[in-house]
Amino acid sequence: MAFDEKTYHDIQRYLDRQLGPEERQAFERQMQADPELAREVELNREMQEFLADTPENELRKNLRMLSDQTPEPKKRRPGGKWWWLLVPCLVLGGWWVVSRQPEKPRTEELTAPVQEIPDEEETAPPKAAEETEKPPVRDPQKSREPGQPGKGSEKPADKGPVAANFDPLPALEFLIGNNLRDADFQWNITDRPKDAALPSPGAAFNFRFAGTVASETNLIKKTFNLHIFSNAPAAYEAFRPLFSYPLPFQPGSENVYPFDLQKQLTLRPGLYYYLIEDTATEKIYWTDKFAVR
Repeated sequence: MAFDEKTYHDIQRYLDRQLGPEERQAFERQMQADPELAREVELNREMQEFLADTPENELRKNLRMLSDQTPEPKKRRPGGKWWWLLVPCLVLGGWWVVSRQPEKPRTEELTAPVQEIPDEEETAPPKAAEETEKPPVRDPQKSREPGQPGKGSEKPADKGPVAANFDPLPALEFLIGNNLRDADFQWNITDRPKDAALPSPGAAFNFRFAGTVASETNLIKKTFNLHIFSNAPAAYEAFRPLFSYPLPFQPGSENVYPFDLQKQLTLRPGLYYYLIEDTATEKIYWTDKFAVR
């Protein structure tokens, strides 16, 4: 005898003890009245006991529990299938319309960089009087090779004094007036440049600077430069001498080092200054002047 799905479902619930008290009593009365139902229940019990410890029975129980908890799916409307078939057609149609439109060229705006034009008429404010009385601080980045003149040409027409006016340079006059000396370096100048009158324009000027230095420092390993400046304030402020020569120290006795620097210089008439500088410390030890007429 074949039973409907609900009867099989009740049999399984009866065997799994999932029926309530009233439902269980009603189902047992139904088995007493229907021998076929009782045999079907017994057959299902034997099969359940036979497969009790197998993974298949455990899987069957899990599937049955899921089927009891899952609601019945809603029926689809008849027109749903046709709607999904229409979606690809709409996508293809939209792509065809977009592909038919002409592509607009992309333009990029180029902005030229703005360059600042310096004001040619801009001038520096005048310096105060007290600033000109003090010697300017030398920039350590402005270095020169020993024995080489400063920036610019050696020609007197380019780097000579200011129109041969013999005006004193206040910054160097200040150094001369303070008689710059140092206890560690005792200078004894025996021959120095003197005022001279050139026999003719462009004649050579005999420049000699000689003497000794007493010091406990080994001067053979140090460099002292002798710088020659004109009386142009701008040249000294930028520390651009006309000529720069290292003093040729010679080994002496009892920490005394003689030197004798001789040069033939072409100078035009004017006022000139010379000073001695320690290139390592940029300290000035001697300053003096001479005139060429």
